[in-house]
Amino acid sequence: MNAPTNILQFTVKNNSDKKRKVSLFELFSDNLGVSISTPYLNSTYNSTNTKLWLTKHKLNIGLIRLMWNDKDVNKNIYFRYFTYVCGTPFGRMMTVPLFIVGENFSPNQFQECIIDLPSDFELDGFSTDIVFDLYPNDEITISMFEKEVKEKNAFSDSVSVEKHNTGLTPFVGIPIVVENNSDTDLEVDLFSPKLHDEYVKGGKIKIYRVWEGEESFGNKYTNDQEYSYVTFLQRLVNHGIYLDSKDPIATYDCIKIINPYKNGFNDIKIGKLKIKTSDFISPNNNVAVDIKLDDKNDFYTFVTVIPANTKMMFSFGKQEYIKDYKPTELRSEY
Repeated sequence: MNAPTNILQFTVKNNSDKKRKVSLFELFSDNLGVSISTPYLNSTYNSTNTKLWLTKHKLNIGLIRLMWNDKDVNKNIYFRYFTYVCGTPFGRMMTVPLFIVGENFSPNQFQECIIDLPSDFELDGFSTDIVFDLYPNDEITISMFEKEVKEKNAFSDSVSVEKHNTGLTPFVGIPIVVENNSDTDLEVDLFSPKLHDEYVKGGKIKIYRVWEGEESFGNKYTNDQEYSYVTFLQRLVNHGIYLDSKDPIATYDCIKIINPYKNGFNDIKIGKLKIKTSDFISPNNNVAVDIKLDDKNDFYTFVTVIPANTKMMFSFGKQEYIKDYKPTELRSEY
């Protein structure tokens, strides 16, 4: 017989005109300008009561579900990342990346504005919390499901944990956001340092690593940021996004592209290889595209067109490290 599964569910909204750091149980932030409510109570959410309950009922979370209502207002949620933060008695904190929303949105799902994420962490009410950023008008509902645990019986002293049969495997890669702030479509080579001089310095294109946040690159640059920008692109070029099983150096053979603006996925050129992404958009939705590369190719360019006034995410992963992940195989030669 299975013990009942506990569920924690919260709706979080940024009511201010500034970006806010949210600490779900208010352990690492006071959540100024943010409202948190729960559908189970017809009253204002009280984090103290929830934390007291968690101190008596520690939860091992096995699944997180995120939902948001207005796909137009909340399109930037696809670029948000969530972290698990644990405090120590000595005043130190440990931060562990949990997930990036867009990396876990599948081209095969029909419904937008929802993702399920297999997870494995504990909430205890006094030292652990979920931390993430909310921008103005962002609103999101977070549901956390406890792992299903079999009750002890007379024939067994052990307690076994049943894995959620979700059929889901999160995509884990190196994600970058490319933002075209101009009124015209721009063809860019994401792995060329010339991109910095042609578009980035002029404010037309903004590129940043998702885990570092939007503020890591902008219209103003310091020498350190410029150095970081160039060396990061070079690191991607050196690793490549192709699979070479004989090469001990980590390489990448999967690409996930997210475009919540729904104005198209343009072809990609990687050296002499041309990927016609525009011909392979899933019939289920037009927000995400997954690509699988089979062969080793010269990897010195990554050219594509970013539509005007559009923000997109490109995440580069390795199928070997993403258990059971099955991207769409898209491939065509010149």
